[in-house]
Amino acid sequence: MTSIKLPNLTFDTITVFDYSGNKQEYNLRDELSINEFNLIGDIQNQSANYVFWSSMYARVKQQVDSKKIECERVDAYLYKLCRLELIENGTAKPTQSQIDAEVNSREEHFNAYNQLAELQSVEEQLKYAVRAWEQRKDMLVQMKKEETLNKEYEKAIKNI
Repeated sequence: MTSIKLPNLTFDTITVFDYSGNKQEYNLRDELSINEFNLIGDIQNQSANYVFWSSMYARVKQQVDSKKIECERVDAYLYKLCRLELIENGTAKPTQSQIDAEVNSREEHFNAYNQLAELQSVEEQLKYAVRAWEQRKDMLVQMKKEETLNKEYEKAIKNI
């Protein structure tokens, strides 16, 4: 049986640190909830909320892309360094697999790719948050439609 190790099971909370170090926590369950008694307010705020979360997703996506480039630079630097070290240690013509093994064993390589993996995890979580905002919009439209139909039905019943 395969086990999955997760830091916590609270997928509905996202913690954001801005560039000045201020911490803001968002509970997606609360953010995405719909107040059926304030449907108009939820509809009016939907666009701004969608833009906020989409922008956050775009920023994290940009950070992931930058980290990928940084990982490539780290690997290029380590490749050169490891190749020279292997030659200095007596391996006349190091093979690609020997150099790759040496690069992959370096702390710099591990740290860079570990940071990339963490960013990709946040990116994935935000991608699904944006999808949830899209679903929320559809639900709001449907709920407003049902509310309008119910009012028309009640009005028709009163006129009978």
